[in-house]
Amino acid sequence: MVCENCGKTHVGSFGSGRFCCKECARSFSTKNITGQLKEAKCIDCGKTIYIGKRASIKTCRCDDCNKKHFMPSDKRICKICGRIYYKNNGGCENEFC
Repeated sequence: MVCENCGKTHVGSFGSGRFCCKECARSFSTKNITGQLKEAKCIDCGKTIYIGKRASIKTCRCDDCNKKHFMPSDKRICKICGRIYYKNNGGCENEFC
């Protein structure tokens, strides 16, 4: 049998036999991320963007318009590092906070 990821021949003893090892199976599943995206237009400016395959086309915005969309009252200051962030983003973007 031939591995679908690396092309090496193997005996097919791993899993269903499609891959030679666990690393090739995981690599194959994450390799085609672009196949899971779809093309859409920003609802504010009309710029072409790529969104997840399950995201709604009716509510998508590009990064620039998304930043403008948040209200000034949505701004928060991180108590740990002091950076400004929007409450709808789920918190500070600093990896140590």
